[in-house]
Amino acid sequence: MDYRALYENLVAEAEESGLGGEFVDWEISISGWRSDPVASALHGWMVENDPEGMAVKPAELIDWEMGIVATAAGARREEAVSSWRRDAEAMGSPANLGRFNALRSAANEAMIEEIPEVAF
Repeated sequence: MDYRALYENLVAEAEESGLGGEFVDWEISISGWRSDPVASALHGWMVENDPEGMAVKPAELIDWEMGIVATAAGARREEAVSSWRRDAEAMGSPANLGRFNALRSAANEAMIEEIPEVAF
């Protein structure tokens, strides 16, 4: 996986929305990637399928890479919800929260299924 390209895409998206690259760096630094299902799944897959490569990486580099994955995964989950949200907010139903969570979970599952294809 090209973490640098993923990072640069996140920075470009942040700059388009007026936030800037510093926002991305901040978001990565607080990502708590171990609690993100996609980043945790990728990390587990990498440890299992490339144990030698993971063993030589410094912990700080792993945290940075997985932080990028967690940040990108969060953006993708929110993207999955955003188009539906506009219509749902007009409805004002309390059931919308459950629908939003279901959409986020579906996005998680789709990203986790892609791990073998994008990991190397």
